Amino acid sequence: MQSSSLPVSGIVQKNRQNRKLAQADHEIEFRRPPYLPVLPPGGLLYSTVVFVGRSMGTSFENACDTVYRSAASPKHANVLGRRLQDATDCIGDGTLSYQDVLMNHSVWGFYSRLVPASVEFGWTQRMTGDSMTGETSVVYPRLVYLGPSRSSRMKYCPMCASLDAKTSGFPIWRVIHQLPFVEVCAAHQVTLVHSCSHCGEVLDRGTHFRLPGQVCRSCGSQQAHHANRHSSASSPAALTKLCEEIFSGSQEYLRPENWLALVKDLQTKHSIEKLANDVHRQLENLYGREPNVAPHLVDAISKRSVVHQLSLLSLPRQFLSRILVGDQLTRMGLIDRSEASFQQHLTDADALELKAVEQGIPAGFVKLLLNGVSPLRLCRDYGGAYQQLVAFQGSIPPGFEVSERLHNWRASQREARKHALRLSMQPGYRAVLDEFVRLNPGCNLNAFRAAHPTEHKWLFVNDRPHLQAILPARIHTRGKTLEEKREKHRAVILDLLRENPQVSRTQIRLLGHSNSSDFLERNDKVWFDAMIPSRRRAVNKAVPSWYTGASPFVWPDTPLKGRYASTVDRRNCCKTYISQLIELNPQLTAKEVTTAGRVATLFLRQDSPKWLVKKLGEVKAR
Repeated sequence: MQSSSLPVSGIVQKNRQNRKLAQADHEIEFRRPPYLPVLPPGGLLYSTVVFVGRSMGTSFENACDTVYRSAASPKHANVLGRRLQDATDCIGDGTLSYQDVLMNHSVWGFYSRLVPASVEFGWTQRMTGDSMTGETSVVYPRLVYLGPSRSSRMKYCPMCASLDAKTSGFPIWRVIHQLPFVEVCAAHQVTLVHSCSHCGEVLDRGTHFRLPGQVCRSCGSQQAHHANRHSSASSPAALTKLCEEIFSGSQEYLRPENWLALVKDLQTKHSIEKLANDVHRQLENLYGREPNVAPHLVDAISKRSVVHQLSLLSLPRQFLSRILVGDQLTRMGLIDRSEASFQQHLTDADALELKAVEQGIPAGFVKLLLNGVSPLRLCRDYGGAYQQLVAFQGSIPPGFEVSERLHNWRASQREARKHALRLSMQPGYRAVLDEFVRLNPGCNLNAFRAAHPTEHKWLFVNDRPHLQAILPARIHTRGKTLEEKREKHRAVILDLLRENPQVSRTQIRLLGHSNSSDFLERNDKVWFDAMIPSRRRAVNKAVPSWYTGASPFVWPDTPLKGRYASTVDRRNCCKTYISQLIELNPQLTAKEVTTAGRVATLFLRQDSPKWLVKKLGEVKAR
């Protein structure tokens, strides 16, 4: 007794039979040669796998196991080229090398030209093993996709497929056509096809094992695509042509280590801001005018991407922007592609940048990390892997004084903010002064100070030259001009200097010449500071009373100043003073050094405690 089966409608069964007949009638003519075909240059290995499965008349899962000689073989298009050692042994019968197949018949042949040479070698060795391990996937993070996902679509050129069917016996998937940003065939200037011309269903997502031009697996219709031609000068065709040049290995300057050398050379010769504007404008004219520009292309030619590429702040996986910017710089005659231009004298900082590039970290991140920018802020502003940046920051050699750079960077940032604030407030206060002078002709500085005390105080502290040029202090007093009073007070100071060349400002006041010192400090400060420095100290001072050593005590040649231009200036002056004090007096103890340089020591304890502890530790160790 036969087992009963589920009832099937006669109409459904008839439709299934008609679909099978239509699929058999309309498929591209398939010739089974007596030998396994050799892929032409640029053909995807997936084409041979499909050919073997169809010629054997077996399922494509079994065909993959046969080709890769393992039940764990990749059951997809394998565009990246995993496990090629076993595949080449089977297909080429030992005559092909896996390096040849990997570089010429998988997309790794394209992406390998955009990674450091060390990364390319290591990844190539791992890809010939059993599988892409987790270690391999983080060598160069998220650089390429590791195989077609559910949203991937295999693309082909109808004219290339027809030509391959005549010459090789079966149509072939091309490597360059599978790149996500390639939409046009460079040889025929035809838009690539990925969907059925009747129902719009994707023909092959890399898991259906189809050849280009076969009937639709969904509706069974034969493909009849109209050739949508582009001019050879169009931006999509130019991009495809550029990708083919990279695939052939003629664009070595795009490797990150070579790109680092070229961009650093450009930074010494050109203004990066102006150069980025020129490159962005040219890319907009070339690629931005096409209708329906792809989102990835819009992001690659954006002003932000161009600036990041020329500032070495772009992530390594953003290679499309690097390709387009490099091509535009070549068109402008600013890049020398010769290998000699890549060679340069490497400093310690350059070696650290190359180490970062090999780990997939932008070279520009190194300077920011040394200047005290946190990895979290870099990830927020530019992207990247936080744990990777933290690990790299921890691996920076001890020779790089991050703390000193951090102090200088923070001080410069504070000075820059103060300067920007002064520039933003200056026009408003100057306008108040100009309006007061216009409404009160012949007014003096005291009248302006009484009417506008806040504006007077700000201008006196931050814009004194302009204030004194508009309202000089006490211009006419007792019938004498400013020049006459200046000459009179200068003569007083010069007489005192002739009597005592080491006279100080305090001694001038004690001698009863405070009027002269006050006037010159307000109206002739440059001359007065040059003649009588603030807190002037003699170089050869007397031996301090607390010193009881046998060796002579020598004071440093560089005295401390009373005023400093910035915190950085004060820090450097104090460090120089302590260093000279220790060097000139090796017999001093740490406590005696602290006593002799009391003012400098008090400041360094707050500003640079690590540096001071290190210096005093050297004294104790002697």
